[in-house]
Amino acid sequence: MNKVTSPTRLKTRLKIIEASKTLFEKKGITNTKIMEIAEMAGITRITVYDHFQTKDNIVNEVLYDYLSKLYTFKLDYQINDNGYQKLSILFHTLLNSYFENLHIMRFLINYYQEYPQKTTYEEEIFNKINKVTNINKYKDLNIEGITDGSVTCEKPIEVGFIILQHVIGIPMRFSLRSDTFFGNETRISKDKLHESLDRLLTMYKG
Repeated sequence: MNKVTSPTRLKTRLKIIEASKTLFEKKGITNTKIMEIAEMAGITRITVYDHFQTKDNIVNEVLYDYLSKLYTFKLDYQINDNGYQKLSILFHTLLNSYFENLHIMRFLINYYQEYPQKTTYEEEIFNKINKVTNINKYKDLNIEGITDGSVTCEKPIEVGFIILQHVIGIPMRFSLRSDTFFGNETRISKDKLHESLDRLLTMYKG
């Protein structure tokens, strides 16, 4: 059996990733040390380096895992849905995914603080994920909406970008809150957020 894909080796690699996620959430990327990752994973620092040459490699692995989870979801289109209706379903599904994964949103904020300039590996990750997830689906749906006449605004790509920033921005802001957003002291309901998204979506109508 190949050493890289042996069950024992894969199990150890997963331990490293899960320990890293916990520590990144608790301490941040910068303040997390390889030795701490090793201790939490129950292995030696040498073993960590046997799997990952640098902490950046671990961070990139976590980034890929998180982004895959964030953007892999089912889009419940109906057979007769037009481009606008599909865009609405996509953005509402995205909003739900972001709020269901606020820990990932916190990691992404920390990641972009640590790596303000897009790395080559990050571009590779997005290209790989884009092939199997819905990360850039809205661009294709814009074109579909224009073609079938359901999107009538003059600049649909810009509108889509504005809506996407809104959908991403709200969960990111609330991911940094110390209190529970959707708890007993909810200040705003998910329904209200989806209603505000519906109002933004009307920009597609020009």
